[in-house]
Amino acid sequence: MGARKENQKVFRRQCYVALGDSMLIDYYAGGPGWGAASLLYKNLDDAYPDWKGKDLATLYPGIGFYNLTSDGATTDTVLNWQLPKVPTGENQATIIIITVGGNDLLHHYGVPEEKGKKLSYEMKVKLIKIISYLQDPVRFPKPPKIYIGNIYDPSDGIGNLEKEGYSRWPNGLKVLDHWNKRIEEVAQEKGLTLIDIHRHFLGHGVNYNDPSGKYYNPKNNTPWLWLVIEPNSRGAHEIRKLFWEKIYEDSLK
Repeated sequence: MGARKENQKVFRRQCYVALGDSMLIDYYAGGPGWGAASLLYKNLDDAYPDWKGKDLATLYPGIGFYNLTSDGATTDTVLNWQLPKVPTGENQATIIIITVGGNDLLHHYGVPEEKGKKLSYEMKVKLIKIISYLQDPVRFPKPPKIYIGNIYDPSDGIGNLEKEGYSRWPNGLKVLDHWNKRIEEVAQEKGLTLIDIHRHFLGHGVNYNDPSGKYYNPKNNTPWLWLVIEPNSRGAHEIRKLFWEKIYEDSLK
């Protein structure tokens, strides 16, 4: 029997699961297959020829995919509806990506900073419950590798949306900062890999073409959002890019 080639991947993971909200779903990005979670699983080679083979289906042949994300999902949605569908046992989830918290924040749109800070800790408690479920050794004998994204700023650091019915939110950026700090804390405390979507998206929100903006870049002033808060096809590609880079890096260890 011939020797196995050194660069041949050994399939070590049974299942890839995506949890959370519209940052990962297909709908706003263009339909089935176009969302960040789907592109991470299987690249659309005609649309992204440079990304051919840069997906989990190629990296881990035979890997399963459970896209449990849903539009408008909150931490409660993930806890009550998505987590019970995550595969356990012999076919357990071993790569998990999550984006959640943004809709929790939107449900409190306009609150003062101190109230927003308090609410961010309530969100953190729920997020810890989600991660604790996924790290339960009884359900998941092989500890899953979990990647969690933070929340982007649709205003590009300006703090002013004023589109599609969103009014100005004084101190809204400070509240968002509290939210992202709680997500970062959970990542650190629970040993997750944090995906910094917030930093990557600055300059590509609703004010992407405003020359007065702090993050305005005339050489790359492209919108990555559909309307106000959901990623368009470019945004979905950029999100999958961030997750892929970390997952691929881990695969080489």
